[in-house]
Amino acid sequence: MPRILPAGEHYGTTARRWVGDGFALHLVSYAANARYALHGNERASLLFLDRGHCRKRVGAGDLELADGAAVFLPPARLHTDWFPTATTFFAAELAEQLLCRLAEAGVRLDDHVQLAPHTARELIARLRRELAESDTASPLVLEGVLLHALVSASRSRVAPRNRRPPWLTRVRELLHDRALGPLRLGDIAAAVDVHPGHLSREFHRFFGVAPGNYVRQLRVEYAARRLADGDAPLSEIALAAGFADQSHFARTFRRATGRTPREHRRLARTAG
Repeated sequence: MPRILPAGEHYGTTARRWVGDGFALHLVSYAANARYALHGNERASLLFLDRGHCRKRVGAGDLELADGAAVFLPPARLHTDWFPTATTFFAAELAEQLLCRLAEAGVRLDDHVQLAPHTARELIARLRRELAESDTASPLVLEGVLLHALVSASRSRVAPRNRRPPWLTRVRELLHDRALGPLRLGDIAAAVDVHPGHLSREFHRFFGVAPGNYVRQLRVEYAARRLADGDAPLSEIALAAGFADQSHFARTFRRATGRTPREHRRLARTAG
């Protein structure tokens, strides 16, 4: 039976909380490789990914959320979560009266929607600035950021230019299939019959991350599983994951996860 989390409760660790008129904003962190089974939230929510990576399965589709991504979820919208790396969210819970006010103004949100990447990055930057130097006017500023996000999400649902082209799903499948081997953007573009520049722009617009960074993240996730599940030498895992050498692997892994490959292996075994 899927669980519906009551208002104020989140999986992960809540570090800070801010409250305003019709909303509560939480700073929530999740450990690397944390997974959460099918669940929903009592209140509608806006999730702003501050750092890290989250793969959300909503219905039959996956949402890839990387640094600077944002998504709206209506009340009780069921989903699963996987955090391949340590991740931090600004999670805003939205009161029903706030959504009602927006609906009366013609802003309707009845399903999940991911914000356009450039809009999400701008709003997250505004959140960071305001929360770093908050004062008595901050609740009003934060409400303005959330309203901006909700209006943008509503417009994204109705604007045809923001509908994901079907070929992008095939691109993502190809990146998953070929992530560990030699990969050229031109080959992927040729496979779906689009120009490489157009592929790169549209992939970043809809998934919030460049194709190359997406592949790098897949390689890190593969390496993290190998480190946790066996005793293979780091050099062997580095080559299998598509990295040039062990040094390159170690630098990339630490940048993505916040720990070295050896530290990840040790922590994974301790947790196991």
